[in-house]
Amino acid sequence: MDAATEADVWVGIDLGTQSVRALAVSGSGEVLGAGTAALHSHRDGQRHEQDPDQWWLAVRSACAEALRGLAGRTGRRGSGWDGTSGTVLCSPTAADGRPLTAALMYDDTRGAEFTEAGQRGRRGGLGQPGLPPHAAGVGAAETTLAAARTP
Repeated sequence: MDAATEADVWVGIDLGTQSVRALAVSGSGEVLGAGTAALHSHRDGQRHEQDPDQWWLAVRSACAEALRGLAGRTGRRGSGWDGTSGTVLCSPTAADGRPLTAALMYDDTRGAEFTEAGQRGRRGGLGQPGLPPHAAGVGAAETTLAAARTP
């Protein structure tokens, strides 16, 4: 990759639980713009889900806000992403590539039975305990739950 110029723009995107945040920065690290878009969850007892289609709409909105007024900068160089840990989207996709199910959030505890089974002695491939002693909503348990409930 060639050297960064002042006209270059990188975008950092943080897909969080309550919002998406985007930050546009120059090749020298100057903040050029920032954007945010709210996200909404559905909670009901142990259930905590989000609509993954909402993620993409919020990413588009936050990025558009962060890049507003930067049309003269021609060097869109790349992006960096991070997201809420432990959130699982495990589903087949529709023909258009969209997920068919909701995302299970990091603190959705409906997978507790699978975490408990892992604690009772199931082993991983290297002879280590299959699941760590975390909260019931760990990603491995959520993935197992999603797979068990997805046709």
